[in-house]
Amino acid sequence: MGSFAPANNTYIDIDYLKTLPREQLNSGYSELLKIALIDSKPLWTELLTFEYNDIVNKPDIIAEAVRLKDAIVQQDLYEENIRKKLNFGHTIGHAIESYSIMHGKNPLLHGDAVAIGMICETWISNKVCGLSDALTAEIIDKVVVSSGKYKLNVDKAELLRMMRNDKKNSGSRINFTLLADVGDARIDQTFSEELIFEALNYYFYL
Repeated sequence: MGSFAPANNTYIDIDYLKTLPREQLNSGYSELLKIALIDSKPLWTELLTFEYNDIVNKPDIIAEAVRLKDAIVQQDLYEENIRKKLNFGHTIGHAIESYSIMHGKNPLLHGDAVAIGMICETWISNKVCGLSDALTAEIIDKVVVSSGKYKLNVDKAELLRMMRNDKKNSGSRINFTLLADVGDARIDQTFSEELIFEALNYYFYL
């Protein structure tokens, strides 16, 4: 547990996936959306053609997502550079996940929290990295349709404290992975805390 080593093989039982309840399937699907957004415009375009619950009938799509993630990990096993792309949606998402575990009666699943993080960080990408308005709207709409919209009553200052404790940070800076385009992720992005609050407000009133 906690060791770093390349896997010899990855096995996914599609029949098992078909037995999962909706919320668990949604949670996993959020990570599939993420890998497409950070690394593959063709995969993202394909994902736009069907709904999340159809993924269990598309093993080739799942295999491609696994291949893309594995290729990133193999290039940067210890997350010193390119592997940080996988953190898109996770800086805000991890904080929301931790907050819901500490304060909520029904804590969010990891993928649900990441979906919220992806929406917020897509909005920030539009402001910081020049992600187009059209793509920003397309991404947010897809994530909301597939993952739903959650009503969260959170203390934004506490969320910010949790973000500051994230392992991806450097010194006092909160590091984000953002999008300049689908398939074009930018690591180690920093900006004002006010913009983080604005992104959370955007989600809360979405």
